[in-house]
Amino acid sequence: MLKHMAAMMLVAAMVVVPFAGCNRDGSQQARRWLEAGQLATSQDSIFNALVNLQRARDAAQRVGDKETYFEAVVYLAMLYDQSGQRETGYQMLKNLDYVEATTNPETYSSQYYYRLLGFYSTKLTHRYDSAVYYARKAIDLDKRLYPTDTAYLYIDMSNLAEAHLLNGDTAAAHQLVHQLEQAPQVANQLYLCEVYYLHSLLEQNNLDSAYHYAQLAYQVATGSKAYYNTVSCLQQLCRIDSIRGDFAAYATHHQAADQCIQTLRGTEVAYQVAAVHEQAKLDQLHQRNKKDHIITAMIVAMLVLTVTAMLVLMWLFRRNAKARQALADAALQRKKLENQLLQLRMNENEEQLQREQKKNLSMSELLAEKSYTLSPAERLLALETTLRTQHADFLDRVEKQYPTLTESEIRLMGFIKMGVKPKVMAMALNISMSSLNTARYRLRKKLELPTNLNLNEFIQKL
Repeated sequence: MLKHMAAMMLVAAMVVVPFAGCNRDGSQQARRWLEAGQLATSQDSIFNALVNLQRARDAAQRVGDKETYFEAVVYLAMLYDQSGQRETGYQMLKNLDYVEATTNPETYSSQYYYRLLGFYSTKLTHRYDSAVYYARKAIDLDKRLYPTDTAYLYIDMSNLAEAHLLNGDTAAAHQLVHQLEQAPQVANQLYLCEVYYLHSLLEQNNLDSAYHYAQLAYQVATGSKAYYNTVSCLQQLCRIDSIRGDFAAYATHHQAADQCIQTLRGTEVAYQVAAVHEQAKLDQLHQRNKKDHIITAMIVAMLVLTVTAMLVLMWLFRRNAKARQALADAALQRKKLENQLLQLRMNENEEQLQREQKKNLSMSELLAEKSYTLSPAERLLALETTLRTQHADFLDRVEKQYPTLTESEIRLMGFIKMGVKPKVMAMALNISMSSLNTARYRLRKKLELPTNLNLNEFIQKL
């Protein structure tokens, strides 16, 4: 038994020693993984970036390399944010001590640190005073570390303007917006989308001006293929259309926003497909390296001690089997992570779309109910626009299930499905409440509903 253990220890030493020199400097290895992760991030290879950045973070933490650890965590937080896990990204940065990048300052890790914390202060914690602080810190870094990179400076200035606006300091926000509009433009004009969008928000008392700047922001966003910004601009245009009562423009802009959201979902799916491809390449590389290690160990073992060859082979085969199992388990875990990331992003987009649809419904009903200057026909148009855009599938089901119903009866069912109040229905249809009740009674008879079944409840469950 002692001989067997000695032989196994000898073989293990022969396998490990040749590779030990490759990992003597853990800090350099961590830096190489960090650079690989940063490169994969710039190439939108999300999964490969996650793998390398996690390795860099863990290796840097082991050897006490604070700068590499800081950069790896910042880039990981940025990737989690892009994958829809903003809370996870926020928690990673929340307790992270700031370290200014000196070894490789062109990675912009210091900028991303303050920029992400400012974003989370705006979107998650709603601490707008903190957002102002972080935006100013990012601007200071821009001027000190990257004086020639004006694009990032403009972006951080627009973030500061947004933080001022949310914090109630409209004068400071307006001053920054004006300053950015007068500044010399740069090749990367994405910042102009935010500037024009903020200008539109500041023009609350001038709908024409607000609409003009929202249109400018939309043009820049579409030209830059910035889909999230495009959705925000279209939502602003929808709000102005609703206030104006321009339902045709509202429907057009709302449809464009829905299409943009669908494009975002497709982009997320594309990221996941790219991640699968990267994982396949990574698995092939691992398998090739493992096979090379095993072959080398077998040759060395055969040259050193023929007597222990069988024991060595058995040990190596067991180790190889465990390695394959570990790779299989890791691949399964990674696939699960991909599905979770995709599902979280799709759920977030779906919830955002549902919230916007509910908001649009409320706005249309408010126009129909509260705008006393509108005629019954205009009120009816407001409700019908919402009905056709938000409940088209319901109308199709009713027409197929109850072909004997008239168009007005189907419309009445649609209004009930939307939750429109009877008073609002009567005003829009230009009929009395008694006539509305009569229409409801005739609808019940056509639907052949028993007396103990509520019409509203039946339609809501239909």
